[in-house]
Amino acid sequence: MVALSIHNPQSYQEQIHNFVYKSYQSNLAFSLRQNKIPLFNFGLDQIRLAKVLAHSVLHGTYQLSPPKKRSIVRKNKQRAVYEYELTDKIVLKVFAQYLNTLYKPFIAKQLYSYQKGKNAGKAIQELSKYIKTYRKRLAINGLYFLKIDIKSYSDSIIIGKNSTLWPRLDELLQGSFLQQHTLDLIREMIRPAYRNEDGLIQVNNVGVPTGSPISNFLYNFYCAPIDSAFSNLPDLFYARFGDDILLAHPNPDALSDIKKSLFAEISKLSLTIHQEKVVQCYLSPAGNQGAAFDYPGKNAFDYPGKNAFDYLGYRIDGYGNVTLSEKRKRQFLRAMFRRIKHSHALLKDKSIDEENKIMILCQTVNNAFLDPEFLQGEVKSIISETNDQGQLKHLDYLIALNIATRVTNIQGVRAFSKLPYKMLRTNYGLCSLINMRNGKK
Repeated sequence: MVALSIHNPQSYQEQIHNFVYKSYQSNLAFSLRQNKIPLFNFGLDQIRLAKVLAHSVLHGTYQLSPPKKRSIVRKNKQRAVYEYELTDKIVLKVFAQYLNTLYKPFIAKQLYSYQKGKNAGKAIQELSKYIKTYRKRLAINGLYFLKIDIKSYSDSIIIGKNSTLWPRLDELLQGSFLQQHTLDLIREMIRPAYRNEDGLIQVNNVGVPTGSPISNFLYNFYCAPIDSAFSNLPDLFYARFGDDILLAHPNPDALSDIKKSLFAEISKLSLTIHQEKVVQCYLSPAGNQGAAFDYPGKNAFDYPGKNAFDYLGYRIDGYGNVTLSEKRKRQFLRAMFRRIKHSHALLKDKSIDEENKIMILCQTVNNAFLDPEFLQGEVKSIISETNDQGQLKHLDYLIALNIATRVTNIQGVRAFSKLPYKMLRTNYGLCSLINMRNGKK
């Protein structure tokens, strides 16, 4: 039974092992400590520690320590994070896995965030299929789109005693046969008593504890009523990734009616829309105003024409072709060019002939393509989730040109006159994104 996972020492041992392993890879296994004991030591004694944690949870003797709240600056914004004791983090990870497993059968297939096997790329792939299918099936030029962002989502989720979250959580846990002390522990994990920056104990009524392993479950679960209401409406494309919601429909009047219902559902959860980030458009290959085509409708003029728009780091056009957004493309190229630059600088003062220098620079690029940590798997996104081969060819061209300009010291496309593009591929083994996309070497 699923419930047994939070009482099974094996569950805790797995989380301890994963926690220590990831921290070791990040060089934090010895600096992260609890009562002066480094996290690395938890791994050495993981079997005994797992049994102790599982036993204390089962018998209701486990107590969470108040996490410490502190402020950090991320992406030029000040954010509050909660720092937990290491043992608390392990227990929270086990419970997060338990809640996610319990909720999995009820998750709408149109929810793409914080789940194994689901991501932004999957959402954009489904959107691409929808555009191509509906343009062909209805013989229409384009579709009407609405993209919204929930304002300060993580800080706006209601977790006070009167929150709509609790009866829905009780319903989810019904039949789990958990003892009352375990149910109370779950509630405490969601609404923890924490130590604020002045050292005082405080409990929030609003806002998910950022930094808690259980937060991703809450981000998905809190808006579940919205997913249920809009996931299966006829002709409607619906996708949610955390606080980002996208809808598409062939009829502007129908979409405008759905928009009103959507805003009402969001309001029921005491959430607000980030009005500055609302995008409404008629997406077509030519980017024409939607009122002139298909379903003119009284609301068609509310949807200005576009031939492409960005969603979750990707750009999709009126044909349903998917590329990286311009921002992600620039980030990818900057990171790649930086690697080439650093490798070239290291080779300058070494007695290596030009042939080997070119070979090393090409291998630098190839290694980056194969590195799973490079830009958090950016290469994987490019070759598996984009379907516009024109962009892949262009990226290949720019990377090869960067190598050629470094080696020849000639700026621009003239560098290929001395070190031809084809030679980099055939003679020096430079990998190609387009070939990787097509399953070739």
